[in-house]
Amino acid sequence: MSFKPAQQGADLSSYIGSLCPQDRLVCHHEPEADYTSGAAFLTAWRAARAMSKALRPDIPFGMIAGAFQYRPGNAGAGGTFIPDPGEADFLGLDTYRIGLGAASQTTPQAVNRIDPIDTLPEFVEWLRCTDDRGPRIVTEYNRGLDKDGDGNPLPRQHPSAPGRPRARRGHPRKPGL
Repeated sequence: MSFKPAQQGADLSSYIGSLCPQDRLVCHHEPEADYTSGAAFLTAWRAARAMSKALRPDIPFGMIAGAFQYRPGNAGAGGTFIPDPGEADFLGLDTYRIGLGAASQTTPQAVNRIDPIDTLPEFVEWLRCTDDRGPRIVTEYNRGLDKDGDGNPLPRQHPSAPGRPRARRGHPRKPGL
């Protein structure tokens, strides 16, 4: 579950109190583009963590970064948005990457190559920045293909789209689905 610091003025006690033991809580998912500095974000994040832990000390409280911001020269590079060691119960990373598109690399081997996550500069930088800061997880991992080379993955055709046979699926409690 995630909330933004602007919501802290609202009474979040019932929301936080309603969380289940398996839930996790995050303040401002992917904050790097929305704050003028890591210090400004961490001030808000620490206040949110204190509020959350006062209400529900059993709910893990973490931070989820946006991978793009950990590329060289971007806001997250250097780790200024990462909480200090021991502050976060977990650190997450959302990462999206299309294959290297036809517009920039035209060899058959390079077009739409999807590189392993551990070779991406943003992932390597995030790992470096979060070393010894707490448990790490990849919370969103999306890889796609850029068939026309415009930098955007093409949408996939839905299996029931016109011209495609519709697969019939069964469901034990909902026949016909």
